[in-house]
Amino acid sequence: STVAAPELEKRGFRGTFWVCGYYTEQGASAKVPRMTWDELREMSKKGHEVSSHSWAHKNAKRLTIEQVKSEIEKNDSAIYANIGIVPRTYCYPYNYKTEEIVSMASKGRVATRTKQISIGGKSTPERFDKWLKDLMKAEDWGVGMTHGINYGYDAFKSPSLFWEHLDKVKSMENQIWVGTFCEVASYIKEREEIQLKVSNKKNGMTITPKLKLDRKLFAEPLTMVIQGETMNGILVKQGRKELPVYKINKIMKTNYLCGLFLLCVLVWGRSEAHAEKPLKTLDLYLCIGQSNMAGRGKLSPEVMDTLQNVYLLNADDQ
Repeated sequence: STVAAPELEKRGFRGTFWVCGYYTEQGASAKVPRMTWDELREMSKKGHEVSSHSWAHKNAKRLTIEQVKSEIEKNDSAIYANIGIVPRTYCYPYNYKTEEIVSMASKGRVATRTKQISIGGKSTPERFDKWLKDLMKAEDWGVGMTHGINYGYDAFKSPSLFWEHLDKVKSMENQIWVGTFCEVASYIKEREEIQLKVSNKKNGMTITPKLKLDRKLFAEPLTMVIQGETMNGILVKQGRKELPVYKINKIMKTNYLCGLFLLCVLVWGRSEAHAEKPLKTLDLYLCIGQSNMAGRGKLSPEVMDTLQNVYLLNADDQ
């Protein structure tokens, strides 16, 4: 709470902290100082994920399935009692797991950690760069796992190495999404399970996404990207709420919550004959305001594309 979390927050990132309640309850009085429940509660309020690593970090290889279940349930209860959240992910002690353990630990959760790369004492700038490059090339997601920053098992020889890696990731934030394990795992699962029902219309089409996952668990917004040469407009509604649509060149993007009814209506470009027909109704919106932010925000070329049917009036009424 005093080292990793603040460094993540400086860069706008949030992390996942898998904790063992047995050691957490020892707190600062432990032989090796631990984070307290109060510290974890504050971290959770700031957006970090606090989740389960079993109660006492016992090796499940030496436990019965009932003992493993007890370790999981006891820690879930402790986290809920002290922080007020139900852990939605799980990290296996010693990374030991069987199909039976995975099946049991996955109940009521978004995901359990089944892959990771160890970062710490053996990390180097070259190793970090290769990991990042390989993930981007494969369009995959990665889980970086460390037991300690300044001390503890496999701690960094120099923590600045990790902060420099985070700085590099931050500089590439237009290409990389950094989220908690629960956020990314939820997004991946939703993306894999989503189904799109497409209905063709006379001058366009309607797209209705459908997802059967538990809405209480899987609530990470997805992004729908639509690309076309002649799109003239797009209307997106979730329930009664109209969602914003972002245009980048010939691509339309909208963000929406899974599990809730979504209606996406696309209108193709009209033919000349159709365009000559008079409009029965016309909605006119005037956006009037002071341009006191001019020059302060940096705009990339792809977001400066001309918007159709949006006009800027100058001092000469042109």
